[in-house]
Amino acid sequence: MSFLFRLVIVAGIVLLFSCEKDREYGSVSEARTKQGKLVQDLKGVLQDAEDGWVMMLKSSLSDVAYTPLVMKFDTSKNTVDMVTVYGLTVPSEAHFTIGEGTANPLLIFSTGSIMTALYRTGVQASDLTDHMFKVLDVKLDTITVQCYRGGGAYATEGGSVYKLFKRPKDWKWADEERYFDLENTERWSGTFLNYGRASDLKLTYLDNEKRTRNVRIMNTPMQESLIKTFRRADPFNSDRSSMGIFEPFYPFWIYFTNGQSYQTAVTLGHNSMSFYPFTVSQNVATSTHVRHFVDYIGVHYLVATATSIEGSALRLEFAAYNQRGDATVRGEYILK
Repeated sequence: MSFLFRLVIVAGIVLLFSCEKDREYGSVSEARTKQGKLVQDLKGVLQDAEDGWVMMLKSSLSDVAYTPLVMKFDTSKNTVDMVTVYGLTVPSEAHFTIGEGTANPLLIFSTGSIMTALYRTGVQASDLTDHMFKVLDVKLDTITVQCYRGGGAYATEGGSVYKLFKRPKDWKWADEERYFDLENTERWSGTFLNYGRASDLKLTYLDNEKRTRNVRIMNTPMQESLIKTFRRADPFNSDRSSMGIFEPFYPFWIYFTNGQSYQTAVTLGHNSMSFYPFTVSQNVATSTHVRHFVDYIGVHYLVATATSIEGSALRLEFAAYNQRGDATVRGEYILK
């Protein structure tokens, strides 16, 4: 083989590797440019949603209702206010950061937020598997993110995918005002917490050909000593890293009949009722009976969308939502 021929081969190999490197550097540069644009778009839309963004979380307790998590971002301070149906949050701001990942930007929520409390509580609360999210897509009205990890600390990448949407204007229950505050016994005793006045909770299932169900219920407050005992089993304040995110929960009784009568421990959420099982030793009202109630009505919470009290007369309207944020169940409760 002549020297000239060998020189041509070497030159060709050098040129080939050079082109490959150019393509490699070009693809890296394009990825960084794309990621940088996503970061800027994300900061813009997070701030521009006046009423905040909604992430709908899947609970193992219900097949039809998703748990709403409402988040209002301030990108100038990197703070976020969060509201959900599982309890009343302590008035404090959680923090978030937006950073670059290997291929996509990362939206990261600080520990000590509702996000981390739900993630650590488990599948009954939500399908969250991380408090870090890969940002997959950003539009004016939707943000698509994916849990960075698919499970525990050593699990593979890639958990559930969520399409965040802007909070609907008619979700007044997610406002700061607590108008369904059952701890205010002066307002609610004798009406919703009624010491013996039973009425029907009328439920309409909108995603199932408007099927209806009437549930005869009676609601009563608990003794203060029992509330203190139950609070030791608060599922959202039992983990040290979650303490201080939610206020100590407020439980009350619902009595309902499904072939037989059940005494069920229900907890107060943000303008909502949460039917979330918790464990108090040898007390089936906190766990087994809660599950019976959830199985019977099909949803694990009801938000109070409207309230009206006139003397001893009461009218309440409730809702639970599907993955898109549309009402999948509507309820009405009237005492005359």
